[in-house]
Amino acid sequence: MALIRPGEAAHRPAARALVSAILRQRVAAFVALLAMVGSIAAVSVRADPVRAYDVPRISESPAGACSPIACLQAALSGMGKRMAYERLMVASGAAFRATWAPGKYDEGAAHFYQHDPIILGAASAGVRAEVVRLASVDAAWKVIAQSINRDRLVISWDDGQLRFQVICGYDPDEHVVLCRTHGSDREQYRRRAPSTVRGPRGRQAEYELWVLDDEGRPVPDPDWRIVLTRAVQMARWPEGGRLQGRYVCGLRAYEAWIETLRDGDAHQAFPDAGRVTYETAMALSDARSSAAMMLAGHAHVHDAFAEAAAAYRREAEQLARMRSTLCRGEELPAHEVPDACNEGMAEADVREAATAVIEAAVEHERVALAALTRALQDLSAAERVVAQAPVALEEQGAGAQALTADELVVEAMTLKSRGEFDAAAASFRAALERDDRHVAAHWGLAWVLVKLDERQEAIAHLQRVVELTEDEDLEAEARAAIQRLQSR
Repeated sequence: MALIRPGEAAHRPAARALVSAILRQRVAAFVALLAMVGSIAAVSVRADPVRAYDVPRISESPAGACSPIACLQAALSGMGKRMAYERLMVASGAAFRATWAPGKYDEGAAHFYQHDPIILGAASAGVRAEVVRLASVDAAWKVIAQSINRDRLVISWDDGQLRFQVICGYDPDEHVVLCRTHGSDREQYRRRAPSTVRGPRGRQAEYELWVLDDEGRPVPDPDWRIVLTRAVQMARWPEGGRLQGRYVCGLRAYEAWIETLRDGDAHQAFPDAGRVTYETAMALSDARSSAAMMLAGHAHVHDAFAEAAAAYRREAEQLARMRSTLCRGEELPAHEVPDACNEGMAEADVREAATAVIEAAVEHERVALAALTRALQDLSAAERVVAQAPVALEEQGAGAQALTADELVVEAMTLKSRGEFDAAAASFRAALERDDRHVAAHWGLAWVLVKLDERQEAIAHLQRVVELTEDEDLEAEARAAIQRLQSR
């Protein structure tokens, strides 16, 4: 046994503590040195943000209320393809659109756009726009990075602001993208999901992107037969035909809008009824102004173009009066207008005045439609254009302005109303080839198949309606129809 001298036991722990303290200091210093070296190394290898093109500001004035077309114009300009906003509006069909949700003040009435305006507008500039649907944020970021690395701009839908945006760059080391947002004065780095589309009633969200690819094709001349067919079909959208089971279109949209305004109680369930009415009117005014400018500039194509342009111009001016109507003639700063419109909507006389604005506007719409119909009949029979447009796409390549899924649904509904069920089924199927999530196409095809005694396939399409629609009434009707067909 080792002997311990007096006092030695007391000194040993102190000595050990001193040694331990020295060692801890050296270790701490060493760790700090490693951290510093690591941070220096991290800084030295950090990648710079990646950009595709410089995109100019996306403005809302004097034109540019159509968010996807305004973004597309800015993106094309950044790519070196300067296209007039009005030309893109007309070529895409957005200049002739009108939507409303019957009995409701639905914000989507002003902001509702299908994929087609971006695809068709890009094609009119000789650019291919590919819509990409993804199920996760990681997949969306991967597509964005790959696209920007290949000098391809990306357009996305910003669900938070109900606006579209152009993604022109990203940071490889951070979860951010460089965006030009519609109506914003500057580029912004955004640490958020690039494009969120909420799934109906809690279903899985999707991420939608439009990737622009300049394949070097020349800018095609406008095919006025296709443009006029699109305008006439949108205006004469069938009575029972709805987009997403929710919106009516064309002249029927104006009629539904008037009916909603005349319902003295409808606005009470929608606190933003005035703002929605104002924004819808402004969006339509911008669209019709674009149509007027483009048609007036091509009056040499047909004498009816000048008549249609004048009617659209008067319609745009009429719709532009909605702001002063809802604000009761007061000149207010822009940020005060929405609240003033909502307050005005609570007054019966203001709603009546707003109704008069829409009634006057729709009369000008009818005059323009009659002129375009006459021009279309002279240039080529409408049914012949509808039949040949898909063939023209194959012959002319991907840049051709073929009929959209919406237009094919209109054609199919017309054929169905005539009892031409085989032809209607073919048109519905063609629409689903362009957009397999088109609710109206699945719905219409289901009932045509019932007429053709193809019940099992009809049930399958009704099930797709249940899966896709955001309209609870339509979903309930589809479920009831499935039960009836299964019980037969």
